Amino acid sequence: MKIQEEVKKVVKQAIAKHGKIKQILWVGAGGSFAGFYVANYFLQQEAKTFLPQCIPVVNLFM
Repeated sequence: MKIQEEVKKVVKQAIAKHGKIKQILWVGAGGSFAGFYVANYFLQQEAKTFLPQCIPVVNLFM
């Protein structure tokens, strides 16, 4: 299964279970945080009903 198909499947399941998506938080540190940056930027440009946010793990413990 291609990643795009997997993402569509997960999003459909989430919407079916919880309804409308209201918020997306990307939480990571180091390389995983850097990987979220591109996805977060894309969603910030394309999302119409919510604002995604990137949160470095370091900020969770302050």
